[in-house]
Amino acid sequence: MSINTYKLIDVLKGTEGLGEDDALYLPPGLWEKETTSLAWDVNDVDDVDPDADPEAAKQLGMKYVIMIQDLDDIAKNLESQIDNPSDDDYLSAFIFYMENDAFIYNGT
Repeated sequence: MSINTYKLIDVLKGTEGLGEDDALYLPPGLWEKETTSLAWDVNDVDDVDPDADPEAAKQLGMKYVIMIQDLDDIAKNLESQIDNPSDDDYLSAFIFYMENDAFIYNGT
């Protein structure tokens, strides 16, 4: 089976083509726009423990981070506040959400 990886920014900016049952896996450490990520259907996990990371993520040294449908919500929230958000805006909104379990607010 082929493992498809993505640049983190590409996943943050558009989840089209990814399923609602897909999860995002990332390596530990600081995440940047160019960080390699993995999107994987959580229903395809073959491990005995349904909460375990898939073998593909383990091979890449990645751990579960967030469901794709939650990333879509983060992007929609950002896009409702800013016309034509930049790559940095998407990354900031994602990092803010991960650190605060809340959507970023760019208003006054």
